[in-house]
Amino acid sequence: MKTTKGARVPRTLKKFDNYLRTVVTFLLSTNTATGNTWWVDLLLGNAEINQAQQYLGKWYTGNPASPGLWEIHINPKTKGKDSRKNVVILIRDFALFFSPLLTRMSGSPNITPSARLVLHVAEPNTSRTRHNDDINEQCFGRHIELGGGEHQLTCCTTHDFNKPGLPETGGVDGVRVSYTLVNTIALNAKKEMAAEANKIISAANARTASETPVTLPVIEVPEIPTPPASAEECDSHEDFRGGKLRLKFSAHKGWTLYVYLQWNDSKHKGRVGPEGDLITIVV
Repeated sequence: MKTTKGARVPRTLKKFDNYLRTVVTFLLSTNTATGNTWWVDLLLGNAEINQAQQYLGKWYTGNPASPGLWEIHINPKTKGKDSRKNVVILIRDFALFFSPLLTRMSGSPNITPSARLVLHVAEPNTSRTRHNDDINEQCFGRHIELGGGEHQLTCCTTHDFNKPGLPETGGVDGVRVSYTLVNTIALNAKKEMAAEANKIISAANARTASETPVTLPVIEVPEIPTPPASAEECDSHEDFRGGKLRLKFSAHKGWTLYVYLQWNDSKHKGRVGPEGDLITIVV
């Protein structure tokens, strides 16, 4: 029997009833290969296996004096709209709780084909291409101002911007944009104000030097921050698909934007190439 994505936690009532009881019983049983219970070998915690048992206890008890939601629903004397609503809600809640755990269990080194069959966890897709080699090509970008604080970057593997496009390295499907935005307008204004104030202070200090020992302190002149030396030093990082992208900073007109570009493999986290030259843009 093959399992597929989406067939993990059944949503039909009878299939869910069988699945819930079978799965919880299986997880509480012993893995004869290790001597541990299956829930331990499949990377579950105490709280998680306890919660799975609580779902089963709400669903089915085997006690006519205190029936579970499923037993209430299949009893002609108690079956109704409310009983159906209750079982549907429990199925939904269990699926939300259990689906992420199935993903974790699928990565356990102890999982076996028979365990996958019980849990409805598909075999790993070995046909998918894995790219473990480094991305060595730098990413260079040509900047075009579109107006209204919007800027377009066209990326290529060389400085020849007549040949835009992604590199031939397998898996590369886009660009990582690392950038720092600096309010150079405000900094330059403060710098000019401080310089003018210091002229006045210096003149005042010169006039009073012979009259009083008190001198006014000079105002510190703010410095424009040094551009980031690498993509890693940038404040923000965003990934884009393809080799052409647009950046919108309409609320920051006049600011200075420092940008580095790197080729990126969106399917493998952290697989990026070296950055190209620093791009400086006045928004």
